[in-house]
Amino acid sequence: MKKLCRIVVLDLLIDEEKCSRCRDCIAYCPMDVLADRGDGVPVVAAKERCIACIGCMALCPSSAITVVTDWACGPEAPEGG
Repeated sequence: MKKLCRIVVLDLLIDEEKCSRCRDCIAYCPMDVLADRGDGVPVVAAKERCIACIGCMALCPSSAITVVTDWACGPEAPEGG
């Protein structure tokens, strides 16, 4: 039997001091998780919508974003399923 697991987003961390205020992460996010707080620094508007694609983290030119994840495993699944 195999366990069914998925990635769970625990937190999205934004280092304001590193942030270049380019807004690329806000524009890129397919789930509209990030929003502009008014000065170009992203804020987490809806963490529950994050799908852990880590596009924002990969795209950030100043490495100001960290997506903190973990695995959540459910009950075991039948073989072949």
